[in-house]
Amino acid sequence: DVGEIWGEIDRDGDGVITYRGHTVEADHIEYDSDSGELPATGHLRAAGGVNHEIITASHGTMNVNTETGRFYDVSGSVGLKSSGHKMTYASSNPFLFTGRIVVKTGPQEYEVYGGTVTSCQLEHPDWLLYAGKFTLDSEKARAQNSVFRLLNVPVLYLPYVTHPVDSADRQSGFMIPVVGQSSTKGLILGEQIYWAINRS
Repeated sequence: DVGEIWGEIDRDGDGVITYRGHTVEADHIEYDSDSGELPATGHLRAAGGVNHEIITASHGTMNVNTETGRFYDVSGSVGLKSSGHKMTYASSNPFLFTGRIVVKTGPQEYEVYGGTVTSCQLEHPDWLLYAGKFTLDSEKARAQNSVFRLLNVPVLYLPYVTHPVDSADRQSGFMIPVVGQSSTKGLILGEQIYWAINRS
């Protein structure tokens, strides 16, 4: 039982569908009430969920019964929500991602193929992690064989890397390198480590 599906669809399929706190907008949307399949094409935007996920894609298919889906040519975010035309933080660990293909494997689980992850909110982020595959769940984003790029220059190969998604969960580990400028030292590149001594 998925509850009610609300929506306004014109005869060309253009419109908005709302279900379980999610909103799907696209140029063309179809809905099969028997299977729960919701294919959408053209300027697809799916938003909502516990972690405030926002996905924009060229096209994709969702299943409202299983809360799964597949999206193509994706840019998205976790932990950000839109208030009118502005984006606000819904988490202390928001991050942005892009992907050639994004597969939603569960209500809060994603696999990002051929993409990037960053927590830099700039239009052209200062740093990005590139990987063939990222795995995202309600706690962490994980990747193997990723490359850390700073100002679009490959700086560091990382065989395994994680990024926290849950704002209440803190873990020890190395942080993203910091770039700065000093009048006495010039360009500075520094590394930090965070030590989670206890829950507070």
